[in-house]
Amino acid sequence: MSCPDRKGLVAMISDFIFRNGGNILHADQHTDLEEGVFLARMGRDLDGFKIPRERIGSHFQPLALEFGMCFQLFRSNQIQKVDLRIPPARAVRLHLSHRILTYGSRTVIFD
Repeated sequence: MSCPDRKGLVAMISDFIFRNGGNILHADQHTDLEEGVFLARMGRDLDGFKIPRERIGSHFQPLALEFGMCFQLFRSNQIQKVDLRIPPARAVRLHLSHRILTYGSRTVIFD
């Protein structure tokens, strides 16, 4: 997720997940103060989630539009391990394009 930084973003995202029966398992957020951009990645447990997986994006879209947010949803079966020997510049590019995720001691990438 990325959008112009403003107050209430984390609360809005976590409230959406909570109100629909989800659980946040992992969350990373960062604000680029120079650019005024908010960046976040979240891992969620969707067991018992009130919205079918294929419709989560369309239900979240109105909130994303309100906050000027770009977002992408990935399923856990789309996760692959990353070779940690990749060049640092490539790792930074993957991180900035929201395709890399750290989870505990693991690093994963979305193709």
